[in-house]
Amino acid sequence: MKKKKVQDMNAAMSRPMVGTKDFRDDMADFLKEVYDKNKVLRVGKIRRPEESVVILSNVVLGKLVGDTKFNSEVRFDETTKQYVATVHCFNADGVGDTAEEAIEMTLDNIEDLVDDFFNDMNWYLRSPKHVELLSHYIKLKMTDSREQLTELLGFVRR
Repeated sequence: MKKKKVQDMNAAMSRPMVGTKDFRDDMADFLKEVYDKNKVLRVGKIRRPEESVVILSNVVLGKLVGDTKFNSEVRFDETTKQYVATVHCFNADGVGDTAEEAIEMTLDNIEDLVDDFFNDMNWYLRSPKHVELLSHYIKLKMTDSREQLTELLGFVRR
């Protein structure tokens, strides 16, 4: 990057918000700052600051939701003679003839719930319960695999 461009980038990053035109013109450089230096970047319309977004790295986001815990369990229900896997904070569960089947059904339900949440976030965020669970949703969204999801929820594969 040329010296002038570096100076312009540093000046832009030090402002409370980067304008959308500046961001669009130098998006790769701004994102590199976010990736490499864990900068938090606010981008929006300078004249309408309420219309802005915050861009941050997974590292920073992970620190924000790092302490989020899930209360999950697998139990055998004597009445139905089936296993029940439950993620209590979401009141989500699954049942099966084996613990593995119950866990798999619960994972399917959690994945659907997370997809629904992020597809219609405006609606969900009207509910205080879902606002309270926002860090849980974000942490689940950050998983890259079914195995990570299983581990995050505290289910042990047998």
